[in-house]
Amino acid sequence: FEKNKAKVTTIKKKMTQYIGGVFGGPVTYDSNDLRPMHYGMNISDYHFDAILDIIRDVLKESGSKPKDVTDALLLLQPVRADVTTGFTVRQEMARKNVEKGKDQMFKRLGGSEGITSLMDQLFNIATTDVRIKDFLLKDKDRIKAGMTVYFVEILGGPKAYKGKELGELHKTLGVNDYHFDAFMGDFGRALLGAGHQDALIDEVMVS
Repeated sequence: FEKNKAKVTTIKKKMTQYIGGVFGGPVTYDSNDLRPMHYGMNISDYHFDAILDIIRDVLKESGSKPKDVTDALLLLQPVRADVTTGFTVRQEMARKNVEKGKDQMFKRLGGSEGITSLMDQLFNIATTDVRIKDFLLKDKDRIKAGMTVYFVEILGGPKAYKGKELGELHKTLGVNDYHFDAFMGDFGRALLGAGHQDALIDEVMVS
């Protein structure tokens, strides 16, 4: 949705047409356009669920009855596959590439030096993200150092991580799916900011 004003107006119009038709109004949007329209947007289930959450909140604030809210969200569920297909295909292609080995991915990231630089960018973003910054700011330098060694290893570099298992390390921190998704979103922004291509970003994200 971070588009220019004209683009936002167009998106809003099309969403109004589609949702209006789904909710019983005039059908003015061709549902056959959904899959090709969204294929290149890389929209995941996380993004789709975020939109549903917003729609749920808007319906509640407008005074809709709980049953009507539930029914409305159920009516939108069937379109999930059309909206997220592009992401699903890209992720599957990335997984197949990763299964062949991570050596090339490590090199394309710039090796240990490139990943260290990537961690700098990631922390610049994540430590200003109100959703997760409190997890990182308490001991920023130590966390970044450990995370850098870990990411170098899982992204195809030398096996040098000697810290605790991730489950044990995070079990008392209160980290949930919301925080994890926020972190992954910031990681994706860091990868884009570093100038990496979509195919490489996909491989990193599935790793």
